Amino acid sequence: MLAGGTPVLVHNSTCGIGRDLVPEDRIDHILNGHRHGGETGNSHSPEGWSNDDTLDAIADVTTSPNSTYTWKTGSANYAERTLKTKKGDPAIQEIFGEVRGVRIEVRYEPLTGRILTGFPTSKYGALAMEKYERVMSAITRLLEDSPLTSQEVIDDVYHLMSTGGEGLAFHTMCSWIYED
Repeated sequence: MLAGGTPVLVHNSTCGIGRDLVPEDRIDHILNGHRHGGETGNSHSPEGWSNDDTLDAIADVTTSPNSTYTWKTGSANYAERTLKTKKGDPAIQEIFGEVRGVRIEVRYEPLTGRILTGFPTSKYGALAMEKYERVMSAITRLLEDSPLTSQEVIDDVYHLMSTGGEGLAFHTMCSWIYED
């Protein structure tokens, strides 16, 4: 295609940025387990989302600068430097973000550049909000009673809580308590 007199490439695919991070062997796992109507017991994407919507949301969270990242495997300090666990396995990041009002969690291997899975992290409604408020209150109480002394770590935990990353906040707090 020409833009003025300059030839340009046009991306005509319906796939979002980052979809190449979702390997073919993980697409069935993600869609069978987490699309609307997927496996019982799993969280599901909203009704009305297509397979492409689900995969694009996962890719968007993985590539968004607004997402929050933490190490699921590997200590934060070691994994940050090497992208591996101390056993030499690829370290896995948990990435949290939001797409069209839906909070999404992604498991990603930076060393291999592969998304392992991704799924919505909450269901909506009054009961979910009550549970969310109880969790946030419990994390706040635990943080206030914790032996953490680093104001930077404490501020990070509060920041994660304020951006909807309560699981990440709890994980960060526990990791630092363990490492201290």
